[in-house]
Amino acid sequence: MTLVGNDFYVANSDGLVRFPYRTGETQINEPGVKVLDLPAGPINHHWTKNVLASQDGSRLYVKVGSNSNVGENGVENEVNRAAIWEVDPVTGGSRIFASGLRNPNGLAWQP
Repeated sequence: MTLVGNDFYVANSDGLVRFPYRTGETQINEPGVKVLDLPAGPINHHWTKNVLASQDGSRLYVKVGSNSNVGENGVENEVNRAAIWEVDPVTGGSRIFASGLRNPNGLAWQP
């Protein structure tokens, strides 16, 4: 999860979702808006996702783990996985920022 201004982003197992954020509220009462789909499906190992905003909030970085250890479920099930995606939160456009990372948990910026 990450907060950019009044937008609260959640990386679900199958997509990146945006919710409105209001200071002081303790629950979400509005439906989220899907920013983009993320790889998921019936075979979905390393299913957890993380999201981190750039320091200026202009980009989001979402980690997507691999679907296996060494491609044993077939390489077709590894498309766009084992990667960190860079996402434009305004347009929902995305690209692979880094790949070959198996299960890149715990995204953080180092000063």
